[in-house]
Amino acid sequence: MEGNPSSGMSVDVGIRMLGEIEEKSKKNHSGDTDVSET
Repeated sequence: MEGNPSSGMSVDVGIRMLGEIEEKSKKNHSGDTDVSET
């Protein structure tokens, strides 16, 4: 996944997804039960 010049967009999407996952994790830790979406 890392070091793929032909997948610049994929890397961007991956970072975006990681950010969303981190946000969901923080929300889950906060006590929000918003884990219905996978």
